[in-house]
Amino acid sequence: MGRVSRVKGLFHRPKHNWIAKYITQEGITVAKENTSKLIKALERGKLGKLKIGRKRALAIARALREEANRLKAQLKRKDLKPETREKFKRLYEIYDSASDRAFTIYREEYKE
Repeated sequence: MGRVSRVKGLFHRPKHNWIAKYITQEGITVAKENTSKLIKALERGKLGKLKIGRKRALAIARALREEANRLKAQLKRKDLKPETREKFKRLYEIYDSASDRAFTIYREEYKE
């Protein structure tokens, strides 16, 4: 018998718990603060006591992109209240722009 691959999908447990502390759907101000912390950490090369190298920088950029994709999928739901839809739309814009910035920093500073 061969291995059975499992489809992960968009909604799953976080692969990196140290990033999961910063990427949440709690609120718009929290998202702005946390994405700016991650972007500044990429620019500095340190997140608290963690040094950020090539692999961690790529993990941060991918996590931001994945959260933007999750929010985009949520926006496609038909049963959302207008307030919730507006919140998800604003969060999507925040995480999408942060992921673009993170990938730009990754390409400039970390990718060989």
